[in-house]
Amino acid sequence: EESVQRAALVALHGICDARRLLGSKGAAVVPTGCLQKCMESALHSPLQDLLQGLLAEVFALLADDEDRPEHLKVDLAHFGLLVLEPFLQSEDQMLQSNGLAGLTSLLAAKSKAAQLLQQSQAPLTAMLRALSSPGTDAWHCKAQNHAAECLLLAVSDASTRQRWIEGGGIDVILNALSNLEKGKERSFVDAKLVAVLAILAAHNKEVRDEVFDRVDFMMELRYALEVAQSRVAAATSSEDKRQARRLCSGLLESFACLTIHGEFKELLISSKKTLAALQALAKEEDLGDAGLSFFFAMLIYNLCRSRDDKMRRKTGNPMIDELGSDDLKALEEFYERMPPEARPAVNGEVDPGDAALAAKLRSWCLQREGSGASPVVSKLCRCIQGSSVQCKVLVAESLRFLCQDQSQRKFVASSHGLRALLQLEKEPKATEAARQALAQILISTNPASLQYQEQLDSVRPLLEMFSSSNELYQFEGAMALTNLLTSSEELRGRALQGGAWNLSKDLLFSDNEQVQCAGLEVMCNLTMSPEVLERFADGKAAVELQLLGAFCQSEEPRASIAASGALAMLADTPEVAERIAECQHCITGLLKLLESQDGNLQHRAMVLACAVVEASAEAAKPVLEKVKVRLAKGFSSSFARGLAEELLKENAG
Repeated sequence: EESVQRAALVALHGICDARRLLGSKGAAVVPTGCLQKCMESALHSPLQDLLQGLLAEVFALLADDEDRPEHLKVDLAHFGLLVLEPFLQSEDQMLQSNGLAGLTSLLAAKSKAAQLLQQSQAPLTAMLRALSSPGTDAWHCKAQNHAAECLLLAVSDASTRQRWIEGGGIDVILNALSNLEKGKERSFVDAKLVAVLAILAAHNKEVRDEVFDRVDFMMELRYALEVAQSRVAAATSSEDKRQARRLCSGLLESFACLTIHGEFKELLISSKKTLAALQALAKEEDLGDAGLSFFFAMLIYNLCRSRDDKMRRKTGNPMIDELGSDDLKALEEFYERMPPEARPAVNGEVDPGDAALAAKLRSWCLQREGSGASPVVSKLCRCIQGSSVQCKVLVAESLRFLCQDQSQRKFVASSHGLRALLQLEKEPKATEAARQALAQILISTNPASLQYQEQLDSVRPLLEMFSSSNELYQFEGAMALTNLLTSSEELRGRALQGGAWNLSKDLLFSDNEQVQCAGLEVMCNLTMSPEVLERFADGKAAVELQLLGAFCQSEEPRASIAASGALAMLADTPEVAERIAECQHCITGLLKLLESQDGNLQHRAMVLACAVVEASAEAAKPVLEKVKVRLAKGFSSSFARGLAEELLKENAG
């Protein structure tokens, strides 16, 4: 009989999987009587692993509203309750466990399905019964496992949390944690329950104070860490190793949920042994597991985040989603001044702690073993292999946090961080964070210390930052590319092929002076390329010459230094020097430069003056007059003074 059930479950799973692969090309899956009968029959099977896989597929197909016509949309909570309620109310432990397994799949498919907890008492009663009753029977332990998982998924909904809290749910969890009859599965269940308490503590300040007052999280988790370490050490068979990895995943989830609270992070940073044990819990070879890698990434993200690090959630409203940091802050302050009933709904209250606490934890994350890589960063980078989109976003955001301190960026780069960021920036939802972290590393890193392929692969994402509406990203992308362009002619060629010249020229029209300067510095470093020199020599860069000449007159030192440096390098080519001499903006800019007291500007001005005098007799007159006046007043730069004396001597007649 079991082999027949197995074949039936595999066949049904195969049908659902084939439909899933069709995507939007397939007909919308609807809850027919036939489908309901198949699910009810499957729920009588003792093959729970296969059953849960099937239910996960079915509920995911029903929850998929993309391209589904309005009249075919499914009330998933109602249908799920219709199928699962008889099993949740059953006195048979296997059937009740299967019902809870199905509820887990339902809540994982669609968070809004948590509304079914308000439509019927059966789901909540089943969870309470499983968690509060003692026992070590295999089916009972599985039921407890699923009940804890259901509760963790359900409490993400604010109304469900409120109902659970009002119904004495915190007492139920504390009683379950203190249950002395702990079977083999209970370590995993306890880890889930600790995570539930962490989410409940985020409901509001009053609940948070109660939870942290009544629960010694550090004691619970130290004990759980010891159990997990001994379980990992004793595991020999593949099943034992799977169970040990599952327990480690549950523990990481508990820590990840708790670290949303600054209060817990304060306890954690003062316990270096617990932090070390936690880091060692996630082995690199196990991070191929999607669940474990997600919880590790979430843990590091929460550790590195402070209350000053605002989470940018996409609202679907482009007017809000495209706001800059200052505008977003102003909007939040506006909301705070509104009456409480008029403010946007907030799902809980969380304080991740201050910036000083986050800085300590970021430093811990970057600690290295000897002179090697940081284990935490290496493991974080390992998490992106075969992981979910959410996991990749968490890794990218975590690496961005770790790159905020300029002195620490080299440790991220040396721990495989650069290569990871180049992979992450291709994921649309992780692009923004990954590119910013990539740019910050490249601003601070000598390109010669990077692998050549990494240098080449970095050009495209940096250039794409130039087109961002965020001025900070434009600035950092340009600064990073400026540094990178010093490495080789091939890299400058790659940048020019990617449109670097026109993109950097566009930055000159920004309203932000720092962005303008960064664009000029990119252009300055590109002038070393033969392709750019040829463009100027052929007279195809008249607009660029006018712009460079205009920026030579800028009151912003960085802008005038970059513009004069570009002209000085271009003027080294005689054909280009002639074009410069014909450009009135350039001559006016040169005369302005010769009035400067800055030694760097004087040096560039005199290199340019020598080239212009040699290229054009007409342009030479005003330039030589200005050089005489400047020499009489004195130069700050001895090199510029030497050039001036030599130039006047050669043109004395």
